[in-house]
Amino acid sequence: MRGACELRVDGQFGRERGLMKRSVVGACALVLIVLFARSDAALSQEIGLAKIRAWVKNAAASLGSPRWPRETGIAKIHTWTKTDGKTCMLDHLHYGSGNGTTRAQAARAAIRSWAEFTAWEYGDPWGRYSIAAGKKMTCSLGPGGWSCAVEARPCRPY
Repeated sequence: MRGACELRVDGQFGRERGLMKRSVVGACALVLIVLFARSDAALSQEIGLAKIRAWVKNAAASLGSPRWPRETGIAKIHTWTKTDGKTCMLDHLHYGSGNGTTRAQAARAAIRSWAEFTAWEYGDPWGRYSIAAGKKMTCSLGPGGWSCAVEARPCRPY
């Protein structure tokens, strides 16, 4: 019979999966040892299980929705508009820039710069360049390679 902390993928236990299994089992054992180390056995089981339930509940609540992680709340300082099922900032632009040996590399770096900063400032739902409004990109070739700059109004998909 396999343990509760065992991980099984595709019906096989490979070397990597075995290491992961041992890590998960070790983590489960460590949690139980810490919880039961300083109290009587009968009382500690009830307290320990209550602590585990509380910890799991708090950890799940702190993660938020797996589909749309929490927003920072800073986006509320800007005016929004609804367009095609998404919410966009009405007149606030974000900018990103990047360099690369090819135009495509520089464009990807600029988009990544835009997306990372926007997600950091407003939260992950706002940091998707693919759904941003009013996108504009300019690129140029210089002696050190390509440089690109992007600007766009952040949008979230809901």
